[in-house]
Amino acid sequence: MKNIVKLSVLCAATLSACWSLSHAQEVHKTGEVKVTAGRVEQQLLDIPMSVSVLTAEEIRDSSARNIGELLADVPGVEVGGDGSQGLKRIKIRGENEYRSLILIDGQKVSEHKSMSGPALLIDPSSVERIEVIKGPASVLYGSDAIGGVINIITKKGSKKPFEAEASVGWNGAGHGWSESVSLGGSAKGFKYQLDAGYQSHGNIKTPKGYQKNTEFRQKNLGAFLSYDLTDNFTVGMHADIFDSKINSSSWTYENDPDSDFFVKIPKWRRDKISLFAEVKDINEYLTRLRVDGYWQKKSQDDAELREPV
Repeated sequence: MKNIVKLSVLCAATLSACWSLSHAQEVHKTGEVKVTAGRVEQQLLDIPMSVSVLTAEEIRDSSARNIGELLADVPGVEVGGDGSQGLKRIKIRGENEYRSLILIDGQKVSEHKSMSGPALLIDPSSVERIEVIKGPASVLYGSDAIGGVINIITKKGSKKPFEAEASVGWNGAGHGWSESVSLGGSAKGFKYQLDAGYQSHGNIKTPKGYQKNTEFRQKNLGAFLSYDLTDNFTVGMHADIFDSKINSSSWTYENDPDSDFFVKIPKWRRDKISLFAEVKDINEYLTRLRVDGYWQKKSQDDAELREPV
């Protein structure tokens, strides 16, 4: 009887070992992810920094209404609302918001009106991917990058002659709609991209009920065009507009029956036009040379504070 038990255990162990060996030999290779965290395009595995990447597929599958909501699940990133669902600020690894650098296509989005850090004035429908560098990066990006860097890469056409995406979403928490459309492609050396979106959301629903004066509206429009003069020389331009109207409130004032205080932030807008020229594979020592020039304006009407007289 003992010999039978030993034989059964031996056979089970042998089968288990063979199963484990056969599955260990299966190799699942993920797609290559290239990032610009080191100021030049490299494989993510070659970057000597802590970097998280939100890919085009993750952005497309997300129900996030803004960039802040997209970044909410990234480890090491904390998203604040400034009392509003439409205005998000970012902290990286506990540093203050103004110690995190925000870039769009590698170009700085500055903030001079507050100590809350730059606002994320771009719509997710215009974004190809987002790179998040966690930890000090001041050597490459300057003194604003003490906490880290968020580089938002916009869409720039596709390899196919024509591609189109459209989406419509409903958000029950704010009784709001969002719509977007994106067109892009490439043909005969040209590469193009057109993006447009609009969002309209009401007061946010919380466990305490609807919080008044937290509604917001946002709209965006973007256009990209480039042309390959040769196989190694490309020129192009990119223009985009982001416009928003945001209200902000607090439950501290909501719970006070004698207070009707809230902040109306009308027409917070970002306009940008950029030009670039890029040469690749110049020689064995210089593989890429790029020149960028851009004009960017952030305009905001004076914030209106309302309270009882």
